[in-house]
Amino acid sequence: EEFRMLSNEDRGMFLSIRENKKTGSHSVTLAHIPPIPPRPPLAPKAPKTLATLPMPPKPPLAPKAPPKPPVPPKLGLLNNAFSDSIKLIGEGQLGRNPLVIINGKSYPSNVLYKLNPTKISNSATYKNEGVLKKFGIENSDGGIEINTFNRSDENLFLSEKQLKITIENGLKKRAARATGKSLTRITLKDFNGNETDEVAVYQNGKHRASVSVSKGGQILFQVGDVVKTEEEMKEIDSKLLGETVFASEDKKEISKYGLRINGKSIEAIMKFDY
Repeated sequence: EEFRMLSNEDRGMFLSIRENKKTGSHSVTLAHIPPIPPRPPLAPKAPKTLATLPMPPKPPLAPKAPPKPPVPPKLGLLNNAFSDSIKLIGEGQLGRNPLVIINGKSYPSNVLYKLNPTKISNSATYKNEGVLKKFGIENSDGGIEINTFNRSDENLFLSEKQLKITIENGLKKRAARATGKSLTRITLKDFNGNETDEVAVYQNGKHRASVSVSKGGQILFQVGDVVKTEEEMKEIDSKLLGETVFASEDKKEISKYGLRINGKSIEAIMKFDY
């Protein structure tokens, strides 16, 4: 679990990768910190007076306010806005303005926060020496090389709506984890606005496993040989969960159990050794 904020001028930006352990594929999620709002405009100057009128002495100008210190990046908000399986690309390597190469083309670094994660096939990061060796360019902030499934610019970047959904989902995950419960259920949206429930299990504050089901969908929980209800899992001492976890949404695997919970067929299984 590694997190790092990448920023360019007033914008903080994130490029983060998520591994799907079932398929071995990776997806990337990106977000940014909004720029600092501009200062309010100065008060209008007093109108000029005629030279023939007596001019009162001007009052001394008020001392200028000291410059505001830079606003620290909200690492706690945005780094934790994404699920625990996400790792930020370039941890410990990339600076504020890295070289960005997408499908062999150079892009400004501020495109990183709005890349569409579903389009990314693979990526690699380079330190300063690696950038020089790979691309023949010196860049002390490092570099990222990204390849997409379809090597074109079509739908390569997230729309404002998609970016908003990505951040909202991430903040929900952050809030769920902050509860300290062993099990959490939150409702997330996909880019089409469809809702699904993500159920995640934590142990000692670390993400262990998660499954996605329909909103209100049923899940079979089993610790050792004992079947647990969802409410029991929320209150269970996570220390009782063993090292091995099995989580599946595969219908063929689920059909072996032939179980129904509250009159509904189960949609996923989460099994833990004891």
